[in-house]
Amino acid sequence: LLEAVRLLEGDARVQVFFTQAPDVFSHGVDFFLERLGGLVLPWHQAVHMPFDLALAAAHGGLQELHVPVIVLPHGAGHNKLIPAGRRGRLVVGRGIYGLDRQWLI
Repeated sequence: LLEAVRLLEGDARVQVFFTQAPDVFSHGVDFFLERLGGLVLPWHQAVHMPFDLALAAAHGGLQELHVPVIVLPHGAGHNKLIPAGRRGRLVVGRGIYGLDRQWLI
């Protein structure tokens, strides 16, 4: 995701903001974003702001945004196990995030 952001941030027409949706895998993301030194918006504020485009590294919470979204995959080597019973949906066993039946449509 950061590679895509770096391509855009040099364009004077583009203003880059960072935010994180509530997610089971968000541990440490707030610290990571803080270290980047970019403009960080709280999620509850970001969902009410108009944007032209959002780049995302995960699917969680995207339905709350009112903007075109591009989800950039991490790749098969960077997936995580979904804890059973998480994400508000029935999870059969322990799937691989992004590669299980719920995400491959």
